[in-house]
Amino acid sequence: GAGATGIVCVPTMPTAQMFGFRYFEGGHPMPNHESMRAAEAILRALESLNSRSLVIYLISGGGSAIVEKPISEEISFEELVQTYQALLHSGAPIAQINAIRKHLSAVKGGRMAVAAAPAHQLSIMLSDVPDDAMDSLASGPTMPDSSTCEQCYDIVRQYALLPRLPKSVRRLFEMRCLE
Repeated sequence: GAGATGIVCVPTMPTAQMFGFRYFEGGHPMPNHESMRAAEAILRALESLNSRSLVIYLISGGGSAIVEKPISEEISFEELVQTYQALLHSGAPIAQINAIRKHLSAVKGGRMAVAAAPAHQLSIMLSDVPDDAMDSLASGPTMPDSSTCEQCYDIVRQYALLPRLPKSVRRLFEMRCLE
């Protein structure tokens, strides 16, 4: 069979790179264009898998920004960054910020694992979060999401975030369109 291939997304490019792997230098604490290219490359690679495939994820803290793609095509890169800035400056604790990030992302809150089905999947996690909050590590790309849309609406209300969010994101909240 074919050898291992993969995608590596890091905040700083390593000096040595492995053959068969694609590398992306994602942004942190704010996503950059490479963060979005990385997310798109990962989703494309995962969608081509079958039930004989094995995916091994190595996930560490900081992954929220390093790999990111908005849930809606209507949210531009600039609006994504504006949303991250509004959230990071909101005064909300990181768990609440991550809850909103997950519901606005095509890769967080278990959506990466869903994209890889029916492949076998193994997540290796280098954690900077409590053991009972693994879905918040890098905003849980391979973990079931414990946060709800209702919590996100409450957080936005509690921290008066609506006026600080870009138009496309504000519209999702106003129309109560979170998934």
